[in-house]
Amino acid sequence: MTTVLASQFSDSEGCYNKNKLNDGKYYYAELSTNPDAPYQQLRFDALGKKKPFQKLKITYKGKTLIAQKGDIGRGKLEKDGKFKGELRCIDLHKTLAKALGFNGLDYVTYEDA
Repeated sequence: MTTVLASQFSDSEGCYNKNKLNDGKYYYAELSTNPDAPYQQLRFDALGKKKPFQKLKITYKGKTLIAQKGDIGRGKLEKDGKFKGELRCIDLHKTLAKALGFNGLDYVTYEDA
């Protein structure tokens, strides 16, 4: 298992042929390791460059669910607070976040499903 900093997002459409993220399934977005770069130069590889729709077991506070990669995102290097200097690696879609009891910004663990 790998531990990473996670946030959540609420987009309704992913980047893979306008896939629908509100279809009741669980989705995550893999974030960029260079979030300050121009969009065309972003590397969406914070989880090791997962393939579109690749499934992961994501665990938060003892609860585990299987989610698939439905999107990518810029991410952010945290500049303040508890997570200062840490890079966000994964965004949990709101449906997944709610099911895990996740709200905001915290650590999750993941492994291939």
